[in-house]
Amino acid sequence: MASTAARPVPSRGSITPPANKSSGIVWDEQAFDKYIRAPMQEMPGTRMAFVGIKNEKDIGDLWAYLKQVGPDGAKK
Repeated sequence: MASTAARPVPSRGSITPPANKSSGIVWDEQAFDKYIRAPMQEMPGTRMAFVGIKNEKDIGDLWAYLKQVGPDGAKK
């Protein structure tokens, strides 16, 4: 999910599941917050078998990290 901020969900990679590609979501803080809490509920049909993160601080920290990483995985 490196360089996720402000990118459409199917931002790269040929392994992006159809449910993700057709979601129309553009990652911003609000969309990420909703998704990371309950991925399978927010995006029915996703292959992301993950129960989610509930801790507010962990979610904020993860988003802050994602915003500072570029498409190549290096810090901006």
